[in-house]
Amino acid sequence: EAPDVAVLVEAPGGLVAVEHRVEGPHGSAVGPCASSAGTQWYFPSGSTRLGTRLLYAVFNPFPGEAAVDLTFATEEGSRSPVEYQNRPVPGGSVEVIDVTDVVTVRDQVATTVTTRTGRVVVEQLMITDGAEDWPESLSLTSGAPAAMSAWTFAGGVPLAEGVQESYVVFNPGQDVAEVDVEVLVDGTDVSNIVEPFAVSVRPGRAEVVSLTGDGRVPAGVGHQAVVRSVGGQPVVAVRVLSGGGTGDETAPVGTSITLGAPLVASQWIVGVAGLAGSDGGEVAIANPSPTQTAVLTVRTVEDGTAEPLEGYDGVSLAPLSRTLVDVGDLGDGTALAIEADAPLTVERSLRFADPGGFSSSVAVPVAGTVALPPTTSIDASAPTTVLGVPEPTDSVPTETVAPGTDVDAATPGTGPDTATDPGTGPDAGDGTAGGEGGGDTSSTTPPDSAPAGDGAGDGTETTTTTTGG
Repeated sequence: EAPDVAVLVEAPGGLVAVEHRVEGPHGSAVGPCASSAGTQWYFPSGSTRLGTRLLYAVFNPFPGEAAVDLTFATEEGSRSPVEYQNRPVPGGSVEVIDVTDVVTVRDQVATTVTTRTGRVVVEQLMITDGAEDWPESLSLTSGAPAAMSAWTFAGGVPLAEGVQESYVVFNPGQDVAEVDVEVLVDGTDVSNIVEPFAVSVRPGRAEVVSLTGDGRVPAGVGHQAVVRSVGGQPVVAVRVLSGGGTGDETAPVGTSITLGAPLVASQWIVGVAGLAGSDGGEVAIANPSPTQTAVLTVRTVEDGTAEPLEGYDGVSLAPLSRTLVDVGDLGDGTALAIEADAPLTVERSLRFADPGGFSSSVAVPVAGTVALPPTTSIDASAPTTVLGVPEPTDSVPTETVAPGTDVDAATPGTGPDTATDPGTGPDAGDGTAGGEGGGDTSSTTPPDSAPAGDGAGDGTETTTTTTGG
């Protein structure tokens, strides 16, 4: 009966992958939950245009009170409204903050949530009613607890009439960030990579790079992308994909804001691959290495058994290529486990017929298999180094090291904190519930990071699915 709900899933002594679904009158969305709480969360893209509500669910899973500040970067500069400074979040509670009526009528809003005391989990929910010539949608977006020098995206759909794809890059640092958006079209090789989109991002500001502006990305062909800070200045990047339906069954109907993946991994979990109510979907698997072929196996996980998926048992994936796994025929509750002999990036996309919508998010990388991506997409001398993570313990401490102190902790959903940190839960607002927890084809793509649970608004309901990881 509560107006807002958060969920904390704990598995002492084991590792699990947790996702949650949010749905309401304007659409559905599915996303992974965060695996740790943090002191800072970045959301490069949102909107308060007419007909759109922008909400942030802030969950404090610890006993002590937390206090947060919200700052916004819009087309007209930075804002720190007094209403959103030193906002208390009592221990063991969730606060859903609707910023629509204060940060008014802005096409592009980048948001930073910073704690003065305590650690929290934050998620963004954007609800569009479709009345202002913008697709009706419900978009659920994970926050990034740290900026990084590279973000990978595996799930670029073919560009077509009515489909808009852009990348939003936010620079939370003190220096200008010189950033390239590199797009690799399916079926191309290194010599045919699309000329990168170069952009300068001022401190505390966000820049939008549209792939549909100058025609350099060919229409009708899927792709993968990497957003890379050329000088190493850390940034945060998301992909904004929207469309009103074009007749192509893979085209988005609605809007999805997808946080990129700052890490690659040799093992991934897609906790929700088959889902009742979905109208088809794909899992994009990309090999980001410019030199190494990856041999991968995809297994379906259902009713306690794992079986290789037909056509994906020991399949080679060439350098800088990707493959799309059709998950439209998988049964409700089916998960996927992906394992390879080299680091990959993985992203899941689902479409919904009723109540509609399009949802895309990175899969969950398995603890102990994560790595930094190659420093450049075409430099064979930049090897990938696997990063070690601690084994989970049987005890759950009341406090842990804040995310951002090492590479694993800086990435939501990487898994290492799942069994040791009670700080990962979802949120929900306005009647919504949220959850949290800690083949060989010539295609091309990388993934998206796994964060916290949230939901909000208009009688929205949430289902949480827990999968062994």
